[in-house]
Amino acid sequence: SALVRQFLDDVRSRDGVTVLAGRCFERESVPYKALDSLMDNLSRHLKSLPATRVDALMPREVLALARVFPVLRRVEAVAGARRRVLEIRDVHELRRRAFDAFRDLMGRVADAGSLILFIDDVHWGDVDSAALLEELTRPPDPPPLLLVLAYRSEDAATSPFLRRLLPADFGSEPWREIRVDPLGEREARDLALSLLADSPRRSDALASAVARESSGNPFFLTELARSVRREGSLSIGGAAGESDAAVTLDDVIRARVARLAPGPRRFLEIVAVAGRPIRYAVAKQAADPDPKENVIEVLRIGHLIRTREVGTKEEIEAYHDRIREAVVAGLSAEDSLAYHRRLAIALDASGDADPEWLALHWKEAGDLERAADYAIAAAAQAVETLAFDRAARLYSLGLDLTPSREPDFRRKLRVSLGDALANAGRGGEAASAYLAAAEVAPTAEALELQRRAAEQLVRTGHIEEGLPLLRRVLERVGFRYPETSLGSVFAFLFHRLWIRLRGLSFKERDASQLPPEQLFRIDTCWSVSLGLSMIDTLRGRDFQGRHLLLALAAGEPYRISRAIANEAGYSATRGPRHARHTAELLERATSLAEKVGHPQAIGITQVAVGITAFAEGRWKTSWERARRAETILRERCTGVTWELDTTHIYSLRALFYLGEIAELCDRLPVLVRDARARDDRFAETSLRARHGYVAHLREDDPAGAREEIRDAIAGWSNRAFYMQHYYAFLAETDVALYANEPREALRILRERTPALLASRLLRVHHLRIEWLHQRARSRLALAVHTTGSEAEESLASAMEDVLRIEAEGVGWADALASLIRAGIAGLHGNTDEADERLSAAERGFDAADMALFAAVARLRRGEIAGPGNGGGFTNRALRWMAEQRIVRPDALAGMLAPGRFEKGMEAK
Repeated sequence: SALVRQFLDDVRSRDGVTVLAGRCFERESVPYKALDSLMDNLSRHLKSLPATRVDALMPREVLALARVFPVLRRVEAVAGARRRVLEIRDVHELRRRAFDAFRDLMGRVADAGSLILFIDDVHWGDVDSAALLEELTRPPDPPPLLLVLAYRSEDAATSPFLRRLLPADFGSEPWREIRVDPLGEREARDLALSLLADSPRRSDALASAVARESSGNPFFLTELARSVRREGSLSIGGAAGESDAAVTLDDVIRARVARLAPGPRRFLEIVAVAGRPIRYAVAKQAADPDPKENVIEVLRIGHLIRTREVGTKEEIEAYHDRIREAVVAGLSAEDSLAYHRRLAIALDASGDADPEWLALHWKEAGDLERAADYAIAAAAQAVETLAFDRAARLYSLGLDLTPSREPDFRRKLRVSLGDALANAGRGGEAASAYLAAAEVAPTAEALELQRRAAEQLVRTGHIEEGLPLLRRVLERVGFRYPETSLGSVFAFLFHRLWIRLRGLSFKERDASQLPPEQLFRIDTCWSVSLGLSMIDTLRGRDFQGRHLLLALAAGEPYRISRAIANEAGYSATRGPRHARHTAELLERATSLAEKVGHPQAIGITQVAVGITAFAEGRWKTSWERARRAETILRERCTGVTWELDTTHIYSLRALFYLGEIAELCDRLPVLVRDARARDDRFAETSLRARHGYVAHLREDDPAGAREEIRDAIAGWSNRAFYMQHYYAFLAETDVALYANEPREALRILRERTPALLASRLLRVHHLRIEWLHQRARSRLALAVHTTGSEAEESLASAMEDVLRIEAEGVGWADALASLIRAGIAGLHGNTDEADERLSAAERGFDAADMALFAAVARLRRGEIAGPGNGGGFTNRALRWMAEQRIVRPDALAGMLAPGRFEKGMEAK
């Protein structure tokens, strides 16, 4: 802390440097406590600037940020901002907008000059604060600022803030670690000898004991030396002549406290028990000192407390955490309980104390009923400020403190806990809360809570727990969950036929005109269809048919719009033959969503547009639509964590096909870290299995890629062959090809293909093309390494796959087929034909915006042209790959376009 303060003192004097500093406190209980005091300083900084400059700094959604940090409302420009943010009903999305506004504001301040943010003692920070700083520093293009965090290294492993925010290993962007190590043994002893120069008992042994007890901390060493000089003895609190080992810092502190008069001592103990800065008026009421005693001055002169002015009021805290800890540890249980009660009464009387702080002190004072009431009030306050993790913790505390309260009260509290956890994206924990509430809920409410629990479990990938519950909920509303793939096929075909016969017409009705049971059945099918669509597409599609039929029968426009949008996404998976039907569905869903004006219907429709574009190989459109959908979902919709996760999965794969490998690798870690923090197995497994290996291969780390895939899929359900198994299957094959191990790639294909075929996932058009291309590449790669009949059999099999790819009838697939044909021609010694096929592939990839594959085709064309003539192709390809930070272009080309392309090569 001293080092950073010295640095900040130096830079503050420079023109154009803005420093915003803050600090965490162990028992501080405000939302986003790591940033609370920093935001106070930000508010003061903005108020000090000219009005025109502040107006220019204001982000569009500054009111969302002010909702999280009310202190910003003291800034005139914030108070006068437009109130559009109040239209947002979903607190989770409001928090996202607040985070975006903070990032935007910091970027604008940084653009005006150098910006430094410093937060001290962040080991006391909370998870919500870490999430906000994650958003601030996430790539791409974070604000150009210096963020300095100071913390005790010994507390790093147990700090939720540090575990969430900081990487396991420093040295990579954006973090750097500067370890401020304690004084070495010799340095500490020399300093002790210097400080003990005027002590009558000065000796090397005493200096060594003082240095050892200080643990190399100069502040503690100074305090110990001062105490030894004052005591004139080797020991503190013991008889003279005791061993040097008796010198302890805690003894020094407690001895100093023991020498205080009763008034100052009680005041210090009250401040220590408070655990955070406390207003003088509150501390005075709790300690009740003698009016004749100047306790503040006594303690301040003794370096036992420090004071600071906050506005017009004075705050007091222990001079150092070690002093506070030693004082609290020395209290008897009776004194501790009494001081907590005194503080609770004084804080309550002040009228503006934080309810969580009151809950803590009433709890330690033994009044659990009052503590629970304040904890619940603090939780509601946390929800209002969008601090969902804090709200969940406080609701849990309220439940722990009220074991004997009436069941109805605890049931409602559990539902609130479930809502807070769901808003925090922690679906598994939310489901547990809902199920606990359902156990004592009336029948209808219990069924709804079970549905919500099942939805949370399935959407976050807790398949083993979610599917059995889902079956029970479905049975209660008259549905069966097909146990076999064949049963799912028959159910799917039946519902498809029914939809075709009845059409999409409906009689419009308002939701208020429909029985709750009917709406519940529709929403249950929606939950199942959506939850399974990215896991078990066959059953998901079956329930989508049921969902669409029920929605059309009910006639409620919002649910119909939602159902038709989902139907369009499923329709797109059937390939180009259904493109016209898919387009008609999208047009109808979009029109209906705009007519209804429901933000979620519009957002879901945009997601469907992006998925449809992806399924049809329009990667650039898919990426653009995904970004648009993400904006709508984040800003205007409610309860859309799953939709956002799905958008990310598709958009990152679109980036892969577009060749934006660097951006994919920049975005992926942030998304994975967020999913892991929420225990969202669906998002984490899908993102890592589908995309994680790409980042390792870019760095030429196939071993790391294999470990990433194994780790990603290890915790996933094995009830069936799900979409996530397909992702891992293709990823493992890619890694084997990258590592030049075609037999391993073909082994994986042979072992996994039967389960893949049984899953019916290959009914999905783009997955089928990917799989065929993967198999063709593997067979072609084997032919490179073999001769004779084995090579010819491999090439013939690869050609069979090529013909099937070309039969799909889409341009991007034709380009992939041309790449394989080029490899086959090259191995047969037909380099002219190979070059023609590569040229056709290059044109096809350029037309499809597939820059990575186009670069690989150019690289191969450069090989055919040879060193003297292929420089244009080769240099262009290598330049592009260098921009994407690809370490081994040759290995990546071997993965995507295996073969031999040297001019004059003999035919196999």
